[in-house]
Amino acid sequence: MLHKGKLIKLIESNDCNGFVSEQLDAAVVAGPAAVAHVWAELLKMVTAGLKPSYQRALAFLLPDCPPGALAKGAGSALWVERCAVAQHPAVSAKIVARLAQDPHPVVRAAAQARLGTGAA
Repeated sequence: MLHKGKLIKLIESNDCNGFVSEQLDAAVVAGPAAVAHVWAELLKMVTAGLKPSYQRALAFLLPDCPPGALAKGAGSALWVERCAVAQHPAVSAKIVARLAQDPHPVVRAAAQARLGTGAA
C-alpha cells in the first residue's frame, strides 16, 4: 500500500494543491481528527471526476480510498486504475470476479490472484 506522504506529493502536482497547502496546514494545527477529515476530502478530490489518471490509480491503492470511488474505478478506461482496484482488499468479490475477466492480462492476473484462482 502507498504512504499518505507520497499521495500528497502527487496531489500537489494535480489541481488541488491550493487545498493541500491551506487545509492541511490548518488541520495539522487543529489535531488528528481534523487531519483525518482533510485526508478523506483529499481522497475524494483525487478519485472524483471522469478522466482516468495515474494519480487516481495510486489513490485506489490506499486502504482508506472511498468504496464508491473504487466501484467507479473498476470500470475505468485506464487499465492501471482497474488493476489498482482489483488489488484493493475492500473491493467486493463481485467486482473482483468481473475484473478477473478483464481484457487486459495484468488486470485479469491481479483479480485472479485476489480470487485465488491463479488462472491465466
